[in-house]
Parts: sequence; C-alpha cells; structure tokens
Amino acid sequence: MGRRLEPDVVSTPWQHGRLTRFGPPQVLFGRSHEDERVELAAFGAPGRVCVIAGPGELAAACVAAGHRVTAVDINPHQLAYARRRLAGAPPVRGSAEHLLTVGRTLLRAGVPGWRLSRLTRPLAEAGPAEAAAYWHAYLDTRMARRTLAGLVRPSSFTIRLLTREFARFIPRRFDDILRARLARGLARHGMRDNRFAWRVLSGEELPGWRLPAVESEDVEWVAGDVAEHLAGVPEGHYDAVSLSNVLDGASADYAVRLRVAVRHAVRPGGAVVLRSLAEPAPGDEGLAAEDAALVWGSVVTDWGR
Repeated sequence: MGRRLEPDVVSTPWQHGRLTRFGPPQVLFGRSHEDERVELAAFGAPGRVCVIAGPGELAAACVAAGHRVTAVDINPHQLAYARRRLAGAPPVRGSAEHLLTVGRTLLRAGVPGWRLSRLTRPLAEAGPAEAAAYWHAYLDTRMARRTLAGLVRPSSFTIRLLTREFARFIPRRFDDILRARLARGLARHGMRDNRFAWRVLSGEELPGWRLPAVESEDVEWVAGDVAEHLAGVPEGHYDAVSLSNVLDGASADYAVRLRVAVRHAVRPGGAVVLRSLAEPAPGDEGLAAEDAALVWGSVVTDWGR
C-alpha cells in the first residue's frame, strides 16, 4: 500500500488556483508551453504514466502514443478545463495568457517588429537561422529590452501582482534570462511549425494545429496534489511521471515530500520529467534547449532518482 500525505502538509502555491494575489481560483494555463516530445522520448514504450493535467495537451499526446494516462491537478478548475479540451472544447485564455497579453501589448506599442502584422510572415516561414535573425533585428531592440525589464524584473508592478510565493521565485534580471532563452530557442527550433513560438510571440495558435484525436475517457483524471497522489499508489505503480514545473514557487519541504513520493511511485529506471523557470547551475540545464517552448531554464528526465 502507498503512504498518504496529510492534507495540511501540502505546501505549494499551485493549490491556490491563481497566479496573482487577488481573485478567485481559475484556469491558469489555457495552452501548453511544454514540448511533449521531451516526455514521449523519455517515456519510451507505452506504459502507465502520470502527468500534470495542465491544459490537457500532454495527456492527449501520451494517450495518442499508447500510454495509459493518469492526469493530476491540484487546481480543480484546471483539471475540469483539461477534461473539456479532450472532449472537444476550444481553448480559453488562462491567467498566464492574460499576463502574456499585457506584455505583448506593451511591446507592440513601442516595437514595430512585435506587431502581429509584421510577425505573421516570419512566424509562418522562418526556420532557425531566419528566426534568429528576426529576433536580433526586430524583436530584441533597445526599446524591447527596456519594456521587458519593466515587466518582469522582481521590482516591477506586474511581478508584484503575483502571489507572494511566485513573486519571490522570479530571479533577478529575469528579463535578460528570458531574452537569452528566447534567442537560444528560436535559433534552434525556429518559428515555422513551432506552435510554442506562435503562442509566446503572437498569442495566436499555429494554423492547422489540433489536439490529437483522443477521448476524455481515455484518461484517468485525479483532483489533488501530485505528491499525495504518488505517495498513495502502490510501489512502482507508474512507468514514468511528468511533473511540469510544480516545484516553481514551492517550499523546500514540499520538494522533499515530492521526491520521496516519486521514488515510491515510479518503477526503477522510469523517467521523471521536471521543468523549471529557475536559472539552473551551469551544466544542470538538462534538455531545456531541446524543448521548443523556448522559456525553460531546466528540463530534466531523471529528477529525484
């Protein structure tokens, strides 16, 4: 039998169901910013896997690849949204998309290269070399750098809107860090056929992209904390797990409990994928450069093992 964690030991900002200090719990992520190809390569042959529900895109990709999928989310609004998406509902804007829209609006006001009328063609056509050139010439301008600094440095108004845990988590000079990641990602993955570049840079969806045609009933949906869920399943129950970036903003105590739960729940040798927006130590980036979503500081496939 597994070991259940008491509800009062949950210590993660995700349990509040909001990114900002004010407002009710809600959908946080309307679209994914996690490249599912990382998981599909790490998970290997079809098996029993557990993922964070998020916007449902990873769960759908895993089902389409033949995995038996359990999707967990501590935010019931996010879980219900993921289920609706796999049942055919259209995507909505979550809190993250609204924050990104604010940033793009300010960038477009002062930097012509960020305007959708200018972006549409390179988004549709630019491979890695062309995307890198467009970034340096038209997106990463002096005005864009000033605007981004005013948006995402810890002292900025927008960061102070975040919950205390998320605001404390944002590293200093995050604007420079984010610019470097975008430059690296565009030079490696390009814009053409990269739905993540479309989402970050334009707020639009890659034309023609659709969720894999799977059924909501193909996924076991679990409302609750992933550490508690993993601690409660039989030992070695899962062949692999994807944790999204659940430790971003979480307490050190929660990270310890999650690590114990992962070691209990995942069979020996099984992949454990964890992403983070944090700036990693040199050499600890893992597969961050391989993730076409452009924004991650680290992406590892053996966390906690």
